[in-house]
Amino acid sequence: MAITTLVLLVGYTLVIHFNNNAVNAGQYNEQKNIITAERYLYGNTDTLMGVIVGSSLAERIDVDSIGGIYNLSFRGGGAQDGLKILLMKKKIPPLIFVETNFSFNEVKESFQKNFDPGFTYPEKLYIPILRSGDQPLSVILGKLRNRKKPKKVIDTNMNNTENGTFFKAMIDVQKHAYSHPDTNMIKRSLSQLKAYVDAVEKRGSKVYFLQMPVNKVLLDLPLSKAIRAGYARNFPDAKYVPVPESLISICRTADGIHLNEYSAWVFAKYFRDYFNKLDNK
Repeated sequence: MAITTLVLLVGYTLVIHFNNNAVNAGQYNEQKNIITAERYLYGNTDTLMGVIVGSSLAERIDVDSIGGIYNLSFRGGGAQDGLKILLMKKKIPPLIFVETNFSFNEVKESFQKNFDPGFTYPEKLYIPILRSGDQPLSVILGKLRNRKKPKKVIDTNMNNTENGTFFKAMIDVQKHAYSHPDTNMIKRSLSQLKAYVDAVEKRGSKVYFLQMPVNKVLLDLPLSKAIRAGYARNFPDAKYVPVPESLISICRTADGIHLNEYSAWVFAKYFRDYFNKLDNK
């Protein structure tokens, strides 16, 4: 029995070794977030030039076509979680991009407990089958979801999501949330964010802040104003990724805050060009 188990484990390890685990799929948001973090922590990421940290808004930036950068953004999370994981590595990239939209999402300790900050127990580093993304069901789901399909044509017809009844209901939900901010939580979380940003900069990395486009009706509501004021107070000398008005004007969201597929593609294309210019300096 022991020999059979060992043979099966070795065989599965070889499958994982030759499998493109970038297509492995989580079954729910937290597991997807864990997979994203584990790929950064235990993968070959020491040569990266940049990392994006943020919430599900920044997660929509597809970096597959952007060489040298990793998207460490989490659904239901924020930049603080990404920065805490980033700082676990001995070597971090020279360019860090921090999404500003949902900076009030503080570090989630229930999420962070999945990781070993000091690599005291490095089993996951050396035994890939212990990682969430390399569990059998994740591998199978990844293969099923990413089996060869006709290449999707991205076109402007995908940008009509803001015309439907569902969108109108969702934007009303967002307007209500943006009209009743918890200002104490914003102050507390931005103070936490500043501590992480300071730690990143002390290690020699440059931090650039990135505001993802959202529906224009949200821009002057109390939450948006409170976040802008908080950044001006905590990061008076901050560098921002310049997002031109011409780009903002053509971006559309699926629910008021998350870019739809076409707009996410357009935004990623712009970000790729900006990142490549920084990388080449």
